[in-house]
Amino acid sequence: MTDHAGAFVSIVIPAFNMEDCVGRAIKSALAQSYANTEVIVIDDGSKDRTADVARGFGQLVKVVTVQNGGACAARNVGLRLSSGRYVQFLDADDELLPKKIETSLAALIEPENIVCTRWRNVCEHGGGKPILSRPFLGTDALTQVLEGQVQTSSALYPVGVLKSVGAWRTDLTCGQDFDLNLRLVVAGRAFQFLNEEHFVLYRRAESISSDERQVWPNLFASALNAVAELVRLKRLRREHRNSLSMFFAKLSKRLAKVEMDELAMDAFRLSRSIAGNYGVSVAYSSVARRLVSVLGPVEFERLSRRLRKYMVHRTY
Repeated sequence: MTDHAGAFVSIVIPAFNMEDCVGRAIKSALAQSYANTEVIVIDDGSKDRTADVARGFGQLVKVVTVQNGGACAARNVGLRLSSGRYVQFLDADDELLPKKIETSLAALIEPENIVCTRWRNVCEHGGGKPILSRPFLGTDALTQVLEGQVQTSSALYPVGVLKSVGAWRTDLTCGQDFDLNLRLVVAGRAFQFLNEEHFVLYRRAESISSDERQVWPNLFASALNAVAELVRLKRLRREHRNSLSMFFAKLSKRLAKVEMDELAMDAFRLSRSIAGNYGVSVAYSSVARRLVSVLGPVEFERLSRRLRKYMVHRTY
């Protein structure tokens, strides 16, 4: 028997004004096929009935109300209150599928590893079919994190490992999971990736994470910090350079599209300084990459807009 078999797991649910969906999240936590768990709901100073809904589950759920400090502060409170060897975070508007924890624990190769699974995307108010997240390609943790493949509820974390990097940053309004997992990768922590779907991520139009102009600068800053730390630790390997170059090239493209021109150029220059034209070759088509290499992403996007407008006018 492995030394993590039968380990106690804490499921931490931060919630702010989520009376309409926190019950669904709690039910999914309580419905886990793995029984050796506790469920902790941190009510982040809600103004609605979030805490009442959570307390309606009685002794099955520990409910703590704190002054509003944001989701990350609430997660850190839950982490401090947890009794588990492992912790599973669950946003109040998402849900775990029944075998999330059982499967993650069974897959552990080493007890200090972080196990990540795929998920199903559902648009809360937009209808349409659920979309399964992209499969994990390979085992390089930096690549998976940079590609956005590790969401808040993806990972089952060893509590000690999480605390060793300072847990969640409370100064970020979005991209917190990206930042946390980058710090874990840079610290040399081992990740495992399961190409199985084990939670549901509900997309809401009003979500902070849907505002690109807030998200992209945070991702840029976190990735830049990771580069600096990898260089300092002399751990910036060739495969890391390629992944980072690709990330910054794709980010520069996105930033140019939302007219965040200065940051777009910073990301573009970083991409090229890390691994030459590798990132641009992945982010753009063969024709476009030649123009981008000469014009840069900002001027290329402006040219693309003019061409699109011209084609629309010609159509009519």
